[in-house]
Parts: sequence; structure tokens; C-alpha cells
Amino acid sequence: MSSTSVATTLLSVAGKVMAAMAGGFAVDHQYKTVYLDHFAVDSADLTDAHRAAMDHWIAGDKGTAFPFQPGNPNHRIVLVAGLASQTGPEAHNLELGEERARAIYDYLAAGIDADQLDENVQSVGSSRPRVDAEGSEVGENRAVGVVLEIRTPLVAAEPPPPPQEDPPPPKSQSWELALTGVVGFGDPIPIADALGGQYLTGTLRNLRTGESREFRIVAAGMNAGISAAPVDIGINLQGDVFTPFATHWADFDDFDYSMVTLVGVGLTDVYDWSAGAIGFNALYTSVEPAGLVLRTNVGVGAQLQYGVFVVDDAD
Repeated sequence: MSSTSVATTLLSVAGKVMAAMAGGFAVDHQYKTVYLDHFAVDSADLTDAHRAAMDHWIAGDKGTAFPFQPGNPNHRIVLVAGLASQTGPEAHNLELGEERARAIYDYLAAGIDADQLDENVQSVGSSRPRVDAEGSEVGENRAVGVVLEIRTPLVAAEPPPPPQEDPPPPKSQSWELALTGVVGFGDPIPIADALGGQYLTGTLRNLRTGESREFRIVAAGMNAGISAAPVDIGINLQGDVFTPFATHWADFDDFDYSMVTLVGVGLTDVYDWSAGAIGFNALYTSVEPAGLVLRTNVGVGAQLQYGVFVVDDAD
């Protein structure tokens, strides 16, 4: 029913008013304009149809073209603007338009609280007709436009959560350490050893991922032993077979080197018995390889050696 020009005029006035009233609140403004038209020619008297329509608005009846909700602080009538047809002088039409707007406002003010009804009564006269009829009387131009503002508070959107970083892979709690090569030496004194050392190689295998890392141990220290043969007396954790065994050092995932202490005792006879331990100083723990076999002949010995344990880069 409304023309773009009239609606633009009404909304422009309403927008300026509400911009000053918004006070910085984060709200979305929507405007609904409804016209009460077909006033009698050159008259500001309300018709029964006008009163019936406004009674529905005041009661908040649903299903009307004017979705006003009494008591809702976000519903507010912000403008009542009167129009006139194109007949008659413009000054008279402006005055007539204001009288019509005032009549509508007074009727609404009798039933609507002041905090939902602005006393903003305007007139556009016949300068912005809803229907251009080349100056003829048109009922749609003898009207009053009522502008309802509906404010919807804007809910601030929560920022998206930061992207989830992949958790670091769990460190293995089970590694297998296996000695794969041993070269030992002692001083060439018959019957008894005083000094000794050894170079050990082996592998660390991650039992969870299968990853393998090679390691080397170089150690030297004191040996004490007695034997029936003048060859390589003492216990140097030497042997031909070394049984793999599991460790529980998660530290090996990012481990490079440690100082180590090697301790061993043994009794060699036809059964070749020995026992030894490798202590990893940086990890505050030790392991006891199984399956050590002495290279000495019949005899008894002990050792205490100190050195370094180095792990190669992961494959």
C-alpha cells in the first residue's frame, strides 16, 4: 500500500530519533509502517475503522498488520505522520496532515504507556503522496502513517575456540635393550687384574612403535680377579650371548646420552656364572642384562667401571 518515497521519509525521521535514543546499545532495529487511511475529505475526524484498528493494536491482538506488543520494552511507536491528498494548497495540507496525526496519537496515548509511544507527531502534507493521481482525491493519500520500531538485542557471538593442537604422541613405557657386541680388555698381569675397560654396542627398540636406536658404551675402571689362566682375568660383562630384556624408560624417546656405571661379579667354572648391572646416571636407574658369559677360565672376579652411554639418532 505504501510508496517507497513516503516509507523512506518516515523511516528517515524515525531513524534519526532512535539513533539518538539507542545510547550505544547493541541492538538490531526493524521498522514496520502501517497506514490508517481514507479520512474524509478535508477532515481529521477518526472513523470507526480507525478506532477498531487501533483497539486491536492497544490490546496486542495477534494477526494484525501492526505487530505491536504492549509491555514489551523492545516495541515502541516512534513516529506518527499525517498525509493529505494533492488537492488544496500545500500549507493547508501540511496543517491538515498534522491534525490527522495528532488525532491518531491522542487515541493511541489513551491506551498505550508513554514508554512505548513517542510524542513524535509529524506531517508531510501532500508533498509525498502514496498514490499519484494527478491531483485527484485518493483515499490512500488521506492517511496517517504509524511507525513501529522493534528492537532485537544482539547477542555477541562467542569467539571460535582455538584450533586443537595434536597432542604429542605418548612416550613408550616399554623399550627393549639388547647388547649386540662387547669388546673388553684388562691389564696383561698374570693371575690378577687391576685395570679394565670395555666397549659395548647394542640396540634400543620401542616395543610400542618398533622404532630402533643404536647405542654405544665406553667404560673403564677397576677390576679385581683371580684365575687359573693368565688371560683376560676378571669380569668385564663380556660374553657371546646377551638375552634382550624390556626396560620402562619413557625418557628414551628424547634421550641422547648418559654417564654410566658398570658393576659386575662372577665365578667361572664349568658353568660360567656371572652377574652385572649397567647404571644410567641421568635416568637414575639400572638394568641387569641376562645371559652374560665370562671369557675367563676358572676364577673369580669383580669390577667397577665408569663411562658414557651414547644413543644414536632415531631411524
